Amino acid sequence: MKKPNGHSLSVPSPSPSPSPSHLPSQLHINMTEVGKEPPTTIEDTIFGKISRKEIPVNASTFFSFFFSTFFILSTFFNPQPSTQILYEDDLCLAFRDVSPQAPIHFLVIPKKPIPQLSRSEDQDEALLGRLLTVARKVAVQENLAKGFRVVINDGQNGCQSVYHLHVHVLGGRQLGWPPG
Repeated sequence: MKKPNGHSLSVPSPSPSPSPSHLPSQLHINMTEVGKEPPTTIEDTIFGKISRKEIPVNASTFFSFFFSTFFILSTFFNPQPSTQILYEDDLCLAFRDVSPQAPIHFLVIPKKPIPQLSRSEDQDEALLGRLLTVARKVAVQENLAKGFRVVINDGQNGCQSVYHLHVHVLGGRQLGWPPG
């Protein structure tokens, strides 16, 4: 496989039980993370608790809870990453992703509990636009002038693991294509 700079990239073949000792942690995460079935009813999520300030984003207890709850392979990580709120208004909250997949990786979430994009309603149109406007504003704030990627995972096949709509913004390096 060729990287954008022309150098070859050797990727080990996936095995039934990949060992973190021979795989870079980022590759290991990408190979094993899977979406989960969507709930049949709107449920409270970790992102809802963050938006209501029930869980402080900067608390290490949040990360321990987050990793143990949402990532099966939490034992391979040191649950000490730090994050911070990058933007907040009455409708949205933006904060750094606890498991960044790029040098800059943040999430923008609505404060309204919308489980996934496919379950949003026509009345959410302004809020959905607001999420992208906030993504743009924070991208400028984070000096992503060379570009960034916006991703919304939807449903199990879309690899959604937290059922509170969230927009991923990734940048700070040349991103590859195709993404999935």
